[in-house]
Amino acid sequence: MSGEEQNHLEQLITDLAASLGREIQGVKDSLQSEMRAGFAALNERFDRQGARMDKQAASIQAGALWISRHEIWSERIDTASEADQVGIAALNLQMADLLLRVEKLESRST
Repeated sequence: MSGEEQNHLEQLITDLAASLGREIQGVKDSLQSEMRAGFAALNERFDRQGARMDKQAASIQAGALWISRHEIWSERIDTASEADQVGIAALNLQMADLLLRVEKLESRST
């Protein structure tokens, strides 16, 4: 092989290596760009999903608080109602007793 052919072969190899380097760098840059875009889309999706889950958690927490307050209120009302029923029963007994007394008094006076 002559010197000129050898120089030409070296130049071809050098040019090929440079071309491959540029091609590999282009693929690397393209892949990095696609990966960044893909991860950005995933992060956006997870952020939206997290926001929805936060709203659901707030709704569940508010519902649990409402139920707890409702149970306390209904127990208070039930207790008051029971006390009222006992009071009404006592008043009914007193009225029955008073009616008996009035009837006895009326029967004596006649």
